[in-house]
Amino acid sequence: MAPIQTPRAYHWLLLLSLVVLWGSRYFAVEIALKAYTPLDIVFLQLAIAGVMLWIIMRAAGERFPRDLKSWLYFNAMALFGNGLPYFLEAWGQVYIESALVGILMSVSPLSVLLLAHLLLPDERATGGRAAGFAVGLFGVVLLIGPSALTDIGGGFMRVVAQLAVLGAAVCYGLAAVLARLSPQHSPRVVAAGVLVAAALQLAPIWIVSGGLQVWPGFGPPTLAVMGVGTLCIGLAALAFYELIAESGASFQSLSNYLTPLWAAFLGYVLLDERLPANVYAALGLVFLALWLTSRGDGKDASTASD
Repeated sequence: MAPIQTPRAYHWLLLLSLVVLWGSRYFAVEIALKAYTPLDIVFLQLAIAGVMLWIIMRAAGERFPRDLKSWLYFNAMALFGNGLPYFLEAWGQVYIESALVGILMSVSPLSVLLLAHLLLPDERATGGRAAGFAVGLFGVVLLIGPSALTDIGGGFMRVVAQLAVLGAAVCYGLAAVLARLSPQHSPRVVAAGVLVAAALQLAPIWIVSGGLQVWPGFGPPTLAVMGVGTLCIGLAALAFYELIAESGASFQSLSNYLTPLWAAFLGYVLLDERLPANVYAALGLVFLALWLTSRGDGKDASTASD
């Protein structure tokens, strides 16, 4: 496991790239749902991303490893970073509001903070990191609306759904930490291996369910599926694994706080939605969270090098 670096301009660029790619995914999926089932979308996106990254990997002169340890890692990352959280998140949204889902999913960086502290010696929790994550969480709550917190609890199925979404958030956090424990392969090999494994895990379920019933042609839904597969999943995976390897799981997880802000910006640009004052306040809090966390990371890095 290579030592993490103090975040530089390049790492901030990767982080913002992840925010744009992941935050744009939900908008594209809404278009894809007009012609594809949710299972079709998830499987086809993973398959497209896996094939694309395999081609990129081979073009770079690299091959998949043949050892069992690497493929156990790829499959674990595929399960906790793709299949399981996608299912838990989608199932939970059937029973609870999207605003509450957004707040519950923002717990993911906090789970990273705890898991990284327990499992990664070079990412111990510090005062700066803890303060940054707490401020970022408050910023997300302010952005989505504190009134959504009143929806916590409720009937049995609502409580189970909330636990499912929290489980998805923890899965994403666990995947971010597991990514630091990757065997010594390039980000291209790891990203391709994980997405190919994810597609293979989902393929039997997709086939048993009937597969793609009718192909709708090269319309906006198909272009949305292809765009998400190549950009929001494939290209984002390359950025994710490189960012994790160089700057650590805690820094990468801050993208979860920026993604809702990007979604609000897309609504403003594409749907002509007005941005209320709480969006600007949340933006200020998230920037403060980023500064506090990166300041703590820098202190850790300098201490570790002494």
